[in-house]
Amino acid sequence: MVRNCLVAAVFAIAFSAFTAESVTRSIAEVDKLIATDGATTPPWFDSVKLNFPPTLNLTWEKPKQKEPWTPSKYISQYVWSVINENPGRWREGLKLLYHVYDLNKNDAEKSVTSMRAIARNYQFLQQDPARAAYWWKKSGIEKSDDPSDEVDLANCYFALGNKEFPRKLLNDIGKDESRHGETIKLWADIGDYDKALSVAKIKIEEDSNPDIGYLMAGETCRMMGNYKDAISHFEKVIAMDDKKAGRDIKQSKNRARGSLEAVKLYESLDLTKIPDGTYLADSTGYSGNIFLSVTVKAKKIEAIKVVKHTEKQYYGSLTDTPAKIISKQSVKGIDSFSGATITSEAIINATAKALAKAVK
Repeated sequence: MVRNCLVAAVFAIAFSAFTAESVTRSIAEVDKLIATDGATTPPWFDSVKLNFPPTLNLTWEKPKQKEPWTPSKYISQYVWSVINENPGRWREGLKLLYHVYDLNKNDAEKSVTSMRAIARNYQFLQQDPARAAYWWKKSGIEKSDDPSDEVDLANCYFALGNKEFPRKLLNDIGKDESRHGETIKLWADIGDYDKALSVAKIKIEEDSNPDIGYLMAGETCRMMGNYKDAISHFEKVIAMDDKKAGRDIKQSKNRARGSLEAVKLYESLDLTKIPDGTYLADSTGYSGNIFLSVTVKAKKIEAIKVVKHTEKQYYGSLTDTPAKIISKQSVKGIDSFSGATITSEAIINATAKALAKAVK
């Protein structure tokens, strides 16, 4: 479903909570913040009414095999399709998840499922890393069978100003077994580029998704400003035999083409040579192309607006990434939004294309 990006106004306040962190904190300081602020509910929480269909099963019942997608029945599907895809219902969704947690707190497995659902809402929708980390830790994240949950916790600490804890956790995780290279991404985000590249190399050589390893190596090199090697990695993805790559190879090749085109434009981008005006471009996102406009005024990037998209999850990237580009006044060295790497890449690439059009 195509949506105009009026989403920014819907969650600008939540976004600011995630992007305002520019301080450096010790692990102890972050732990204290998580234990105090993280243990509370947001100021708006009590004013939100509990709202869900009477047909919804609140016990985390799993759909039967080959059963049609029925979000009015299954809480997991309801959260995915009804809550996550509708920014106006994110707070309502959080209220519901607290209710589900209360109903299932005497069942160990369902209680953990509820807590991790609350953590995801705080992290990816509310963009509230302190409260997200509180619920990740409360759920016993160290016992999770999914390393990506631990990466999410590490991202919370990083967002709160600490790099030591993410490094420790990522070292404990070891190689990247995620679908989209989130471990490699976080190593690059915290500035440990050599480590990111070494983990990407392992993914290329040992993983069933070598295309993701090449992609993330390319993105790491792009953040480093090593455009020659970035281009080489992206070209390797494009040239890969589909039969020897992972299940996302078609998407990977589209991502690589978009990133390759953008990186080749980097050296020619000079804001001082761009006339005032608004310029349009698009690039491949997760679910389809993302179309945006870039407004330049007085030799500065004044605004970046996503005007059309088909992304359905984690809209934070639609404002987080443009804000980073505007703050830095460049498409170079921009880290992507945790949990929505592909969407962020598309915004960076489309911005580069739009600016390149302006100087032609």
